[in-house]
Amino acid sequence: MTRPIPLRGALVLLLVLVLLPALVATAVSDRIAHREVAERARAELLLVARMASASQQAMVEGVHRMLLAAAQARSVREMEEPRCTALFDRLMASSDSFALVGMARADGRTVCQSRDPIDVSDRAYFQRAMRSGRFAVGNHIVGRRRNAPLVSFALPVRGEGEAIVGIAYASIDLRRIDEGLRALPLPPHLLVQLVDSDGTVLATSRPERSGSGAPLEPAVLREAVRARQAGELDSVDERDRRWMHALAPVDGALADSLVVAVSVREDLALAEPLAMVHRQLLALGAAALLAVALAWLLGRRLVEQPIASLLRRTQAIGRPAGAAGPAGPAPQLTALAMPIAEFRGLDAALRELEERLGRHERERDALLAETRHQAEQLGRAQRLARVAYCELQLADGRVLASPGLAEVLGMPVARTLDGVMRHVGAADRERLRAALGRCVSTGLPLDVEFALHRPDGSELWLHVLGEIDERGAQGRRLVAAVQDVGERRAAEAAAREHQARLEAAVTAAHMGTYDHDLRSGRALWLGRHEAMWGYADGQYDGSVAMFLQRVHPDDRARVSAANEDSRRAGRPLHIEYRVQWPDGRVRWVVDSGNVVRDDDGVPVRFVGVVLDVTEVKEAEQHLAAMSRRISGILESTSDGFVSVGRDWRVTYANRRGAEVLGHTPDGMLGRTLRELFPESAGSDFDLAVRRAMREREETHLESYYPPWGRWYENHVFPSDEGLAVYFRDITPRKQAEAAIAALVERLQALREMDRALLQAGSIADVAQLGLARLRGLLACERASYLTTTPDGGAVRCLWSDGGGEAVFPPGTDVPAGDLGRGFIEGLARQGRLSIDDLDRVEQPSPLLLRAASAGVRSLLVLPLKDGQRVVGAALMAAPRAGHFDAGRVAIAEGIVDRLNIAVEQLALRQRLDRHAAELERRVAERTAEVVQANRELEAFSYSVSHDLRAPLQSVSGFSQALLSRHAAQLEPKARHYLERILAGAQQMEQLIADLLALAQVSHAEMRARPVDLVPIARDLLQALRDQAPAREVEVVLPATLVVHGDRALLRVLLDNLLGNAWKFSAPAARPRIELGAEPAAEGGDPVFYVADNGAGFDPAQAAGLFTPFRRLHSHSEFPGTGIGLATVQRIVARHGGRVWAESTPGVRTVLRVALARRTLDEAATEST
Repeated sequence: MTRPIPLRGALVLLLVLVLLPALVATAVSDRIAHREVAERARAELLLVARMASASQQAMVEGVHRMLLAAAQARSVREMEEPRCTALFDRLMASSDSFALVGMARADGRTVCQSRDPIDVSDRAYFQRAMRSGRFAVGNHIVGRRRNAPLVSFALPVRGEGEAIVGIAYASIDLRRIDEGLRALPLPPHLLVQLVDSDGTVLATSRPERSGSGAPLEPAVLREAVRARQAGELDSVDERDRRWMHALAPVDGALADSLVVAVSVREDLALAEPLAMVHRQLLALGAAALLAVALAWLLGRRLVEQPIASLLRRTQAIGRPAGAAGPAGPAPQLTALAMPIAEFRGLDAALRELEERLGRHERERDALLAETRHQAEQLGRAQRLARVAYCELQLADGRVLASPGLAEVLGMPVARTLDGVMRHVGAADRERLRAALGRCVSTGLPLDVEFALHRPDGSELWLHVLGEIDERGAQGRRLVAAVQDVGERRAAEAAAREHQARLEAAVTAAHMGTYDHDLRSGRALWLGRHEAMWGYADGQYDGSVAMFLQRVHPDDRARVSAANEDSRRAGRPLHIEYRVQWPDGRVRWVVDSGNVVRDDDGVPVRFVGVVLDVTEVKEAEQHLAAMSRRISGILESTSDGFVSVGRDWRVTYANRRGAEVLGHTPDGMLGRTLRELFPESAGSDFDLAVRRAMREREETHLESYYPPWGRWYENHVFPSDEGLAVYFRDITPRKQAEAAIAALVERLQALREMDRALLQAGSIADVAQLGLARLRGLLACERASYLTTTPDGGAVRCLWSDGGGEAVFPPGTDVPAGDLGRGFIEGLARQGRLSIDDLDRVEQPSPLLLRAASAGVRSLLVLPLKDGQRVVGAALMAAPRAGHFDAGRVAIAEGIVDRLNIAVEQLALRQRLDRHAAELERRVAERTAEVVQANRELEAFSYSVSHDLRAPLQSVSGFSQALLSRHAAQLEPKARHYLERILAGAQQMEQLIADLLALAQVSHAEMRARPVDLVPIARDLLQALRDQAPAREVEVVLPATLVVHGDRALLRVLLDNLLGNAWKFSAPAARPRIELGAEPAAEGGDPVFYVADNGAGFDPAQAAGLFTPFRRLHSHSEFPGTGIGLATVQRIVARHGGRVWAESTPGVRTVLRVALARRTLDEAATEST
């Protein structure tokens, strides 16, 4: 038999065998724990990435909603500046995160901006939006103006026919995103980065590790981003350190170009959990060694004997009740697998116990593991949500708090309720006490928010949720959870502000937006949505029935079918229809919407924008009517008209134009100008129209077309579509111009002669100037001016002009007989003497012989007259026979007539000079009289304003002093006399003031310009209300009322009219004052009026209404001086207008004013 092993040795051996698997299992558990810790770290890393991704997705969706609302605005789609500029400025001011909000045309040039335009066609966001036709995100860029890192978002703007007319874009300052990432509650070794699709870092939580614009590291992570991968990823850096990464794309199709990357070093992430495992292994090894030593040293006493006793007790426990156990010593150990005999029974007895304990232990371990996991998740959630736990002992007011509460509060936790209340503001303190009292007294849950004031002066908003626990060990207690809600409240305030700004922007853009929940049936709307349907605020419940009720009956079926089809099929909705309001007015709207689906593709919401396009429709109808009218005008005009597209092809030609150009209208359409008129290439007309097309400038020219030998007058007007050309055949006019060119030249010479003759100071000057012009126009050699002497016995040559020998030298007297018998009388009778050739005269007179001796062949003599009396002759000589033809004779007669007129005008001027001197003397005398009268008028004005007012003020002042100081000492009759004196003085003071005002109105300088009377009326009526605040008067004013006149005088006019209306409407039960305008009769003046329902006047007395000092009511009824309406009439007269009044006493009184002969619309246009 094998020698038994001592129990102590077997115990040590057994202990070693028992501990060995435990050590092996611990080593294996270490490896498993390492993997579990790593997997848990990766899961947490991915969770952080997804949380950051969700935060960025919210930002992207907000930008998308803003750009979508802007893109639906009519001013943006039609690029109406400055309205679209104002809209984008308001959107940019709505958040400090926006670096730029604007729009670019399809060619990349920015519009609707207060800054200078730039070209963004090279930007990735522009190219992606234009290429995809939907919302797009750009890459990292550096702003051109602010030199700041930016990421841009773009949304196509569609015009008519869904064509893209531009791109609306918004640029976010990446430094704001950096601040948001740094504010996340993250461990210091964790790196969170926002990356674009090229792997470029946009924002980071740790700028010292990677800055905005740097490439994402490591390269394997960058390649994963470019490959659109997501999830977990590991890498090894150049120092053989392992890194764990998580990639989470920003969810949704709106931001498929952005990715959130989270990175952490593996040793830093696993350091703390692995250190705990290693400490457990060391403790277990030390315990094993100690157990072996103690088992050997104390084996018998502490193990063998207790085990034997335990075996007996175990056998006794396992034995049936009442059975006797074996007696005698313990059984011997055998050479079996268990050589120790005491262990055999113990092994059998304990095996069953071990199985039960094993099951219990496994269940316990599973529960403990689940509990630890839930505790860790709860702790992490509490830290992220900034939530902590506390208790309030209701018996003594003590406060017990979890360790995290101090971290949430950012200050030590007070130990009592009173200590907590000291950090709560007065208003919140009472509300908190009331909530606690209600919770304690009623048992209802506690739910309250309040502000906690920290010792450093900062404020922390807390949300407390709690309930009463009746089972507390120390009595009733309040168990509560405390959460920091400061960020939530700030976010809610920012969201409310953003919502208000968005609603204001949408309202200003005349838009309405709606968001219809398809599951709950609830609807939300912003802007003018209710007003567009004619509903008052809060009247529209968002139901389809109320929506369709206001749709025009003719459009209702079409709109209902389109909405149903869009929501059922998920297709975008874009429809134009009419809305009929309860008062019968019809408005046009454009409704654009789309279905929003959940992650499973199920439609959940229907969102859209409604734009009021009534003005656009009216403009389109007006344009269509104008187009028809223009077409009719073009066809009926006598001018030719041709429109040419930008490709130089004819798009329209009227009948007259085709007729002038030798074509038919249909034969010209679609052909270019050079195809129709090839010979015009390179001509002035060809160069001019091409310059007009290129430089977009109007061109007016006359051109000659050699193939036809015709002249044309052309007017070329560029437009967005090409050119409009008006032309007419001016060949007859050009021929006429050529025919009269010579005549114009002669007339010009005659005019210059006339002007020169008007400046002549004597008859000699007239002769000198006239003969010089005469020779030039007649091309004759010499001309002489002859006058009869006072006694009539001779003819004096006053002046002679020209070359060769003079017939009569200047200054010589020729006897009348030398000129021939009855020369002057025959000249007066015949009107002229014309000899074509002196050589053919058979019996020449002495005059003719004298002329022939001087080399003259042709002679022309015309009479010089003073009225009907011949006083001389103009003699013109030429060395060529037949020189003076009919044309030259006509010219000569015209010039001689002018010489006669000039002589007569000279005499008249001399007489006028004498009369002018006399008139100047009289004017000087009259001016002196006027100056003296003005001085007397100024003296009178001074006397009225000073000398008359001073005594009146003395009378008024002393009367007031007597009444105020000695009224008690005076008899009633004396007091009445003083009051009459005081009232008379005040009335006289007002009368003087009105007279001065009337005089100023008559002499004030006028500056006529467009004036809006409505603001002036508001100021004057407010002054009247301030004087009588207790009066309730209904005032009706138009939105605007523009007239043309002097602003200061018109204010005085309105002051008198409105003052009278205010005064005379006082007795009315419901006083009413109205200012308005009436349409002017055709060709008449514009009219405005002031009406009231006051006392009025007898129509029979209307003729004297504007007479100074004429009053139709007693002073006791209505105080006044009778100057107001006289002042009104004086102002209207100075404006060249008229004023008249109509009245039905007690019902309505109207004073109408007609100013300058121009319409209110013209004045309003000038004002604009």
